[in-house]
Amino acid sequence: EEFRKEPVLGTKLWIIDHNFEYWKKADKILTWLEKENKKNYVNAVAYHDNSSESPKVMEKLKALHPDIGLQCSEMSKFGVSGMYDIQQYFQYGSESYVYWVTMSTKDPKEHNQGPYNNLSNLCPPMLIEKSPDSAEWITTPEYYLIGQFSKFIRPGAMRIGCTPGDPKTVTAVAFQNIDHSIVVVLINQTEIAQSFILKVKKKKVSSIVPYKSMSTLIWYPDEN
Repeated sequence: EEFRKEPVLGTKLWIIDHNFEYWKKADKILTWLEKENKKNYVNAVAYHDNSSESPKVMEKLKALHPDIGLQCSEMSKFGVSGMYDIQQYFQYGSESYVYWVTMSTKDPKEHNQGPYNNLSNLCPPMLIEKSPDSAEWITTPEYYLIGQFSKFIRPGAMRIGCTPGDPKTVTAVAFQNIDHSIVVVLINQTEIAQSFILKVKKKKVSSIVPYKSMSTLIWYPDEN
């Protein structure tokens, strides 16, 4: 008799999918699943940032469950200060950032159709349609700001340690791509240009981040 194999599902389950203050509930669920030998069912804890709780609590959750990923599954951050928040998500262990909302219609009235779809919650999207009858769109500054992360941090990249800096000068987060290139995203929220020095092993480079802006550096360190 021929043995019929069950299909292997590639589905990855994320739990919670809510704000930072639910991290204790996530811990409770994961702890229970571990006792039942079912923790392997969960791939990650998903979270939003729609509360006053600090994203630093996710670092606590990661310390308790280092085998479980963290995913920012819904948030709209804009402007340089918003990019700093995204920096923090990565610093505290997130593996992703999902922009909410990516694109909107030209007429704001068309997307005001629910409690979470008013203008203040939508925030600036990355793209706005030119007209209802056109496939073209307008790019907003948010498109280029997010690109400082998404264009250079490639799939499979791993966050690596770096000095986080200070919001009063320059802040940073660093990643290493699978081709060994190192990507450093720097943010200057101040009203003046800020200088910085990047050191990798025995080599270093210095430059300036203009005021109220962000910069991305790519470093290809020597194999030695």
